[in-house]
Amino acid sequence: MNVILRRDGYPMVPSPTPSARRAIHWCAAGKNCKSSGSKRSGGKRASPSSTPHGPTWAAIDQRIFDHVLLYLMGKDGPLLHAIAEAMAVHREQRREEAKRLVEEERCAFEAKLAALEERLKAAPGKLPVAKTWQPESVTYQAEFVSHGGALFQAKRDTAQAPGGEDRVCVARAGVDGVDGHSPRLRGGFDAHERYRRFDIVTCYDNCYIACRDDPGLPGHDGDAWQLIAKGTRGPSGDVGPRGRKGERGAPGEDAPTIVNWTLDPVHYRAVPTMSNGTQGAVLFDRDRGLA
Repeated sequence: MNVILRRDGYPMVPSPTPSARRAIHWCAAGKNCKSSGSKRSGGKRASPSSTPHGPTWAAIDQRIFDHVLLYLMGKDGPLLHAIAEAMAVHREQRREEAKRLVEEERCAFEAKLAALEERLKAAPGKLPVAKTWQPESVTYQAEFVSHGGALFQAKRDTAQAPGGEDRVCVARAGVDGVDGHSPRLRGGFDAHERYRRFDIVTCYDNCYIACRDDPGLPGHDGDAWQLIAKGTRGPSGDVGPRGRKGERGAPGEDAPTIVNWTLDPVHYRAVPTMSNGTQGAVLFDRDRGLA
């Protein structure tokens, strides 16, 4: 028998048939549910057609069935409580079983993960050592060999020379470069020194870099020296406090003398070279006149 539950969770009792309603009405009114012909029939139950004025036996059975069903499946019925308790026990068992299965899967996953970590830690994190290829030698799959400055890896077991279809080139040989030049700081310009390309010097508070070897005097040939930074005299600072008198110093060296002249016929300049190697003041400049 299929029991239909209502929205509140209790069973829905089938509605009585019309004959059952009449039987309930007769019983509620205190009428005699037995037919008058029951005695004359020798104690046998009368047929439904012999009781035109009262409920039939089928209606009475239906009424009894309804009362029993309402008692068992009603709101406070023992059958409904038994079903609810059984469902609660079954639900709790399924919940515990699900927890157990999840815990077993988690433990198995953690064990596999730990084993994988141990295997990764045990394996050395190094590339295989490359060997130099030798004629008539066998190179096995995935091995590296070097030949002619290049690195090859074997795609299969092979005795073929590097460069064929059995190997893949991992790194090709490079080409030799040329000697490069880097800028060199040479300090202040000295007329007795020889300067080469990319040498950096300071002259008259300016900074120059040589564009070629033997560039000559900085600031006089734009193709020989390139101005990097132009210096300017800053503002004078405040006068500081007077210091204490110092001790008498040793006799100084003789003043430098002019030992050579550097002539610039393009700009009509004459620059003296002093005996201490420094550059003296420009004697004549076409743009500024006689110094």
